[in-house]
Amino acid sequence: AAPAGPPPGRAPWGAPAGTPSGGIPAYRTGAAAYGVSSGGAGAHTPAGPASRVPEPEEALRSESAVFDRLRREGDHGAALAGYERLLPRLRESLGPDHPRALELRSRIAACREDAGDHRGALEEYRALLPDQAAVLGADHPDTLGTRFQIAYQLGELDDHEAALAAYRTVLPDLARVLGPDHGHTLTARENTTDHLSALGDHRGAMEEHRRLLGDRLRVHGPDHPATLAARRDVAVSLGDLGDEAASLAEHRRLLPDRTRVLGPDHPDTLTTRFEIVQRLGSLGDLGSAVWEALLLLPDLTRVLGAGDPRALALRLEIARLHRLQGNASAAGSTLESLAADLERLPGGRGVDSLRTRVRVESQVLREWTLPRGPRGGPRPYPS
Repeated sequence: AAPAGPPPGRAPWGAPAGTPSGGIPAYRTGAAAYGVSSGGAGAHTPAGPASRVPEPEEALRSESAVFDRLRREGDHGAALAGYERLLPRLRESLGPDHPRALELRSRIAACREDAGDHRGALEEYRALLPDQAAVLGADHPDTLGTRFQIAYQLGELDDHEAALAAYRTVLPDLARVLGPDHGHTLTARENTTDHLSALGDHRGAMEEHRRLLGDRLRVHGPDHPATLAARRDVAVSLGDLGDEAASLAEHRRLLPDRTRVLGPDHPDTLTTRFEIVQRLGSLGDLGSAVWEALLLLPDLTRVLGAGDPRALALRLEIARLHRLQGNASAAGSTLESLAADLERLPGGRGVDSLRTRVRVESQVLREWTLPRGPRGGPRPYPS
């Protein structure tokens, strides 16, 4: 299994450049002048009696900028509350279908996503889409972006079939309007391929990953982070198809290029080192896998923090490798300290998954170390 990290569906529309998933830079349209993007339940709340006199647009924009700053600083709850208070006033002053009102609704949806509420974000984007299509047009980049986000949120909710269908529906329009080589078109293809893999079509995923790699090389060149990410996808797909040796070879070829281009402490570089550990373990080279993992752990912890799911997942992998080596004591102590650290962390998708995996690994270890009683049946024939 891959280390804990972004699930299928990468680099949502508007994701910052240089994301660990190899995402492309943010694509900004009219929202750049007003903030980020959003949508929401609050979008359909009728304006109250508070603001009978239209407020100056510049004052509304300045207030929105305060909430944008809160969102950038990670205070998603305060930003969301501010956006939702601002929306009825903005709609009353500028009109419910004003492009800035649509932008603010898009921001609300994005803020829900930032807070991990993918179901809420999906509902916001779905409510926003017909209004954007009516006001801006079906081919406007913001409308296409909302369709992209609907597919992305479905993926975050692990509805791989619905996400795959949504990406396949929007892809022809992205290629037609933005161009086949546009970053969002290529990212939508990557996300489509991730969902193919999640649904078990590893052969189809591999074929598309190879085509995408060729397009990334042509469009971006060999050293672009997106090209390096495409090479990583090919390496992972080889492992999904059961060719662990070829997968390991691809990861080893990728590591020096990621180190040179991104730096040794970049999350993508560290992820490649983690995946080398996993491939070595899958091939039965347990000694090398443990050695590489123990070298990686301090770097992963230093760069990402001890509570990052990837650092925690590596500790779980170390425990598993110790067990496979027959070192029950080392496996048990690693699992015990990891379980204690996990209990101190707030719940969340990555943390809750790791807690479950630690419990499973602990049970496997207990069963593996149970003393075996004498078997029944006749006594062995004496020599």
